[in-house]
Amino acid sequence: MADTPWSLSGAYFESCNCDYLCLCQETKAQGVPDKGECIVAMVFQIENGRFGEVTLDGLGLVLVARTPGPMAHGDWTVGLVIDERANAEQRAALAQIGGGEVAARQDASRCSPATSPGLSTCPSVSRATA
Repeated sequence: MADTPWSLSGAYFESCNCDYLCLCQETKAQGVPDKGECIVAMVFQIENGRFGEVTLDGLGLVLVARTPGPMAHGDWTVGLVIDERANAEQRAALAQIGGGEVAARQDASRCSPATSPGLSTCPSVSRATA
């Protein structure tokens, strides 16, 4: 399923342990975290979403992660909280998306800072078929 086309659109919020704003927004995840490691919570409220033929509309997903340095360098430790309303197929789909088992493409130019430090909103994240 690693090549499964998927898309999510809706509200996205994140908050990390950087002192003011997340450096990843400006550095494409290459910035060195203020505290040396990155601890981040990302919350997705999916208005419209699909993973192959599985509909993800109306579900929520929380991803909590730690990286020992810049996020783009990898070695993530990830925990997921998946909406209790999700059925088994939806849980499996969100686990693959949130766990990094499927490739993602995000147009960061469509993201905008929210009113609180460390938060941003993005309208969509997706992996399109080639």
